[in-house]
Amino acid sequence: MATGLPFMTKRFNNIFDKSLENNDLKESYLSIQISLDGFSFTVYDSRLEKYLAWSYFKLELPQKTPEKLLEALEGIYRENNLLNHAYKKVVVVHQNNLSCLVPNNYFEEEHMKTYLEHNVKVLPNDFISYDPLKNTPTRVVYIPFVNLNNFFFSKYGTFDFYHASSIVIDQLIKKYKADKETKMFVNASGAHIEILVLKEGSLTFYNSFEAATANDFLYYTLFAMEQLNLDPETIETVLLGTLTEASEAFTLAYKYIRNLSLYSEENPKLTNAFESLPKQSNFALFHLFS
Repeated sequence: MATGLPFMTKRFNNIFDKSLENNDLKESYLSIQISLDGFSFTVYDSRLEKYLAWSYFKLELPQKTPEKLLEALEGIYRENNLLNHAYKKVVVVHQNNLSCLVPNNYFEEEHMKTYLEHNVKVLPNDFISYDPLKNTPTRVVYIPFVNLNNFFFSKYGTFDFYHASSIVIDQLIKKYKADKETKMFVNASGAHIEILVLKEGSLTFYNSFEAATANDFLYYTLFAMEQLNLDPETIETVLLGTLTEASEAFTLAYKYIRNLSLYSEENPKLTNAFESLPKQSNFALFHLFS
């Protein structure tokens, strides 16, 4: 347990490039990803076009509520000087299952609550936002953690915020738009997974699930394949996020999904300090400025 941090917070990993020591951070961007399971942040030098720092904290909240999440966040901020600097730009990425995709042709801002109510429980005072996707004619409609946005505003003033799925979807389409083969991607973060399918570079399926066990992970992945008439023996399935080849979910899935692999593309914006970091991890955070 990290000294000084709330009992529900564990520091899991961090990486710092040596050049950070002599960097005044005036031309740097701070990016933050927050969920009920974890908190992570990066520092990106806009002049060098390189990431210089990354930290990740696993959150074990006694109750998985925005209020307890804020308590954990306040403890992390007390212990991390990098989070308390002034930055040229701050970006916050909200990761939760309070979202849905709406094609642009059907989108009307005054109906955002209705769109979400088909997928999640919406409370009367919930603030609803949306992200226009750049690489497909779709909007992601979602409920951000408003109390956390208020906290970030008190720290940094104006900042940008997005839903994590917006970054993942846009960046994968951008990377694979020329690919003629159908691919399935599964992005895992703690117990939260996102499944998306690209056919000839276009998005044909997206959904998110809570998968607390390896069996849950396998069930939702195979269920999506069945619904889309994809053959588990042949469909190329690429895993991103927290999974590794040593993960129970990977071992189990490989028994049924033969063309299974971890995302392995090099990220030119990472310095040598990040060599030990698996290429599939933190996809949204490390592709914000691509």
